[in-house]
Amino acid sequence: MSLWESFTRAVYKETVLVWALGLYGT
Repeated sequence: MSLWESFTRAVYKETVLVWALGLYGT
């Protein structure tokens, strides 16, 4: 796995996590 791929996956996972918390946390 390349560094860019791991970075992209990390950002994607964090974005989905924040979005889910924001959606279901209200």
